[in-house]
Amino acid sequence: MDKEYILKHKEIPVLLFKLNEDFELSETGQVFDKKRLPFGMKYDGNEKAQYKQMSDWIENRGLPRGRSDLVYIQKDMNVKNSKELSFGSYALNLTDQYWAHKSDIELSWKNLNFFDNNFEDFIDFDINGVFNIKNKIPVTPNLTVDGSLRKKWIKNMAKNIC
Repeated sequence: MDKEYILKHKEIPVLLFKLNEDFELSETGQVFDKKRLPFGMKYDGNEKAQYKQMSDWIENRGLPRGRSDLVYIQKDMNVKNSKELSFGSYALNLTDQYWAHKSDIELSWKNLNFFDNNFEDFIDFDINGVFNIKNKIPVTPNLTVDGSLRKKWIKNMAKNIC
């Protein structure tokens, strides 16, 4: 059964959409604020174009298929694809202020964004490239970072240490 999501820019609703069980876009809905659509998405009343643009945004939000460790991450976390990982972290990342959540829950950008809040560390690599995955789908930018090279975000919240 399809689930309804809201794409937001910070706290502002932008677009309603639905994802199927494979986290593929199944339907785009109401545009709440067309001026805040993500870069490259232009809503001009053409529903087919809007669908394609949103589908591309979802596809490119998560880890790329070419990333060498993706198959291991998916297997260890028991997920179907990188889109499931991405939406497990509300499609939050550290390059913009867009995110998405199921429409039937109330969440706040203020309490979730990676710029102002801690995030979970979920993967440690050893010298041989072996993973130590600590959680199922943690809320972390490590699941929404583009690029084929392995990378890991860490936020140091320590105060000035003298």
